[in-house]
Amino acid sequence: VGSTNLHLACNDRLLVGAVHADLEVNEYSTRKGVTNKKLQIWDYTTGKPLEMGTEETCSALCVMSDPDKVVFARSEKFGNATHVIVWDLLGNQALKEVKYDAPVGNNDYVNFLKLSHNDRYCVLGFNNSFDNHAEFVVFDMNQTHHEVTDPCLLRLDANTDCTVILPRDEAVTGLRNGDLVVWSLRTGQPSRQLLSGSGVHAHNKEVKAVVLSEDNRYLVSASADGTLKVWDMQTERQMSTLRGHKDEVWCVAISPDNEIVVSGGKDASIRLWRMKNGSEICAFSTAVDVFYVTMSHDKGTIVALGDKFGARKLIMLQVVRTKIRRTVTS
Repeated sequence: VGSTNLHLACNDRLLVGAVHADLEVNEYSTRKGVTNKKLQIWDYTTGKPLEMGTEETCSALCVMSDPDKVVFARSEKFGNATHVIVWDLLGNQALKEVKYDAPVGNNDYVNFLKLSHNDRYCVLGFNNSFDNHAEFVVFDMNQTHHEVTDPCLLRLDANTDCTVILPRDEAVTGLRNGDLVVWSLRTGQPSRQLLSGSGVHAHNKEVKAVVLSEDNRYLVSASADGTLKVWDMQTERQMSTLRGHKDEVWCVAISPDNEIVVSGGKDASIRLWRMKNGSEICAFSTAVDVFYVTMSHDKGTIVALGDKFGARKLIMLQVVRTKIRRTVTS
C-alpha cells in the first residue's frame, strides 16, 4: 500500500503511518513534489489495519510526547490553506484541528512536521516550488482559536528536512551555503549560528543532514563538502570534524549512548565513527548511494537505504564485536 512515515505508538501496541490514497488533490500536489496520503493505524501484534471512520488526508506526521496521540498536517487543494490535526489513537478520532487559511510560498504543500519538546509549538515545512527555498510556519498549539491568523513565518535557503528541534523552543536548520542557523519557534526569527573554527560557515558546502542526540547534548551535521561535524550543544562549539567520505555525505545517525556516529553518502559507503574523538572505526562499500541510515538501540544493527540508477536497496549491517556482517536486499 506504499506505507511511509511509520511510527510505533501506544507503548508499541499500534503502528501509525500514511498510505497512498487515490485522492483528487494528488493531481495538483504531485506536480510540486508532494504526494498526499491518508492516515492509517494498524494493530502491531496482528498486523491488521484498524477501521478508519473517516478518510484523513495527511502529508506529514509526528508522534506526540503522549504516545497515544499523533499530530498530522495536510494542505487543501491548490495549497490555499493548511490544517493541523491532533489525533487520539486509542479513540481513533480527532481531538483538535487548527487551520491556517492562507497559501504558503508558491501555494505549496506541507511536507515536514515536527513538535517542540513540550508539544506547544508545531513546525510545518514547505518546499517552495518556485525557488526551492524552505518555508516554515509555526503554530502555537496552546491557542484556543480554530483559525491561525498570524503564525510565525520563516524562509531559508535550505531543504525543510534538514532541521532538528532543540530544547528551549528553538530549532537548527542546515543551509545550502553551509551555515547552521539556530532560530526561535516563538518568534520565527534566526538568533545565531554554529560556527566552525574558521569563524565563517559551519561547512564549506551545502548541509545535507543534521541529527540531534537523544539527550540533546550533541548535534552532528553532514555536508556536500564530504565531512561531518560534531557539535557540543551545551557550549555550541565544534568538537571535531569527521573526514573519510570521498563525496557528499547525505545522512547521519547517532547511537543512543552517544558512542557511535554512522553516516552514508554519495560515495556509496557507510562509515562508523567514534563520537568522543572523531576517529573512523570502519567503512563499508555498498555499491549504491546511501540516503538514509539508522542504528538499533543496542548498536547491534545498522539499517540503511540506498539507490543507484533507480534501483533501491535495503542494507543491513549486523555488528558482531569487531566484525560486521552485511546483507543487501533489493
